[in-house]
This record gives sequence, structure tokens and C-alpha cells, in this order.
Amino acid sequence: IGRMSELDMDKMYHDLMRSHGFRPVSSSAPTATLLDDVAAVPSNMPSGTPSAIPVTGPTTIPSETLNENNYTPIAWEPQPDVDPNAPPPPQPIYPAYTGQFQSGPAARAYRKRNRIAPKSLASDVERVKRYGRMYWVRRIYESMIDISNVSDSANSIHRTRFMVEQAFNPLDLEAAAHHVFDEALAVHERGWVRPTIYHKKVVRGKLTDVSEKCLERRLARICLCLQQKKATVDDALRGGVTLALLCDNPEARGFTKLSNNAGNAKRGERLRAAKE
Repeated sequence: IGRMSELDMDKMYHDLMRSHGFRPVSSSAPTATLLDDVAAVPSNMPSGTPSAIPVTGPTTIPSETLNENNYTPIAWEPQPDVDPNAPPPPQPIYPAYTGQFQSGPAARAYRKRNRIAPKSLASDVERVKRYGRMYWVRRIYESMIDISNVSDSANSIHRTRFMVEQAFNPLDLEAAAHHVFDEALAVHERGWVRPTIYHKKVVRGKLTDVSEKCLERRLARICLCLQQKKATVDDALRGGVTLALLCDNPEARGFTKLSNNAGNAKRGERLRAAKE
């Protein structure tokens, strides 16, 4: 300790106090006071205590007065190391928090709002929705586990999980198959509800969505993708944006996986060449 700088000792002290539940006081509350007069230290203070005495300790607001306006965490939180000589940090490019959403459901409704219109020209949506779930869910599942025509690279973890060592609970795959069906249906009924930055709009060429007017064709193209590219099964299991991309345009998503395979193969060759 004798070799530590004053800044290091102060940091160690504050880390120690936080580990015991003490919290930094707010700007409107009294701050820690530096006591240069030893006589001013309370008589019941344990020996070895540094001279910076926190005025407030870990306090808990009584449950009858606790509300969303005065809640603060009581658990210790790690503090990042800050170089006092570092230049001021850059300011965020996004605006300050506004508190626009006052509940989880309100925020969810905003997240799930329509960003891109549904592909509503398909004439078979109601028929498939009413009668086709069990047929298509079974086909989706069978496409997931089919290993007769896998195009993933030889060292792909996605290939390994379906051709070498079983990694998933089969019921997880069946449940995911229902999710795939629902998401494919949503392409024609709900539209794109994710941030538009993630949407891949292809207007020409071989990667255009060939299933805009037919839900059954979309489901069949998804099954082909799941059968050939096990990385897209990972998309289905992860859900979210990756599943939405697969269902919105199976052709484009499948091509992305092929491009990733090619890029990974070239990267592996460069690494092997560098080691030699």
C-alpha cells in the first residue's frame, strides 16, 4: 500500500466500500468528507479506516414509500476504470433518454409496429392458415433434420450439430418449426416489424423474392433452404431478425449463408498459409 498513489488508494477504498453495499451519494445529497483532523474521526470507527468517511451507507427505502420515481438499486455495481488524464469522452450521437414508454406493453407495441407493408398479393394465405399448419410444420421439421444434401462447409458447427453429434432437443426443433410457419405467414399478413436497417430489399436478379404471391411457395423455398443449409436452421432456432430474414426472402438468406461459407474458407486458407 505504501507504494500506491493517492488515486489508486482512493479507488481501492471506494471499490471496498461498494463491495460492502455502500453506494455513491447523489449530487443533491452530502458527499464524502475528507477529515484531516484525526480527532474528528468518530471514536467507534474501526482502525485502519481511510480518512474519506462516507456520510451515507446502503439505505433501503421503506416498501410503503417505494415507487418507480424513487427506486434505486441497492446491489453493488462495478465501476469502469477511468483515466483522469484522458480527454473528455465523445458525446453520443443519439438523443438523451425521453421516457416515452411508461410500460413494457407500450414499448412492445412500438417495437412490433409495421415498418414495411405485408406481401398481401398471395391468394392462398387463408387456406394454408386454416388447413396447412400440421402439414407444413412436419415438412419444416423434416427439412431441418435432413442431411442428404448439406452444403455447409466441412468444419461448420452447424453441419456438425446435424451430421455428427446431436446437439438439440428434438422438441425444440419441432417447436421452432411452428415458429417458422407463423413467421412465414406473418410475411403476408403482418409485414416487416423489425428495424428497417436489417431488412434486405432485393429488386432484381436471382435473389429477388419469388414467393410474393404464394405462401405455399414461400414455405417450400424455406424448406429447401433448411434442408441444404443448416446455418439457416440456426436462424430458425434463434428467432428474431435472423428468422424474419429467412422467411421474408429464403433466396437471399440462403445466398448469404453460401457467401459466408466461401468467406470462411478463404480466411481459413490464409490462416493456414500464414502458419506455414
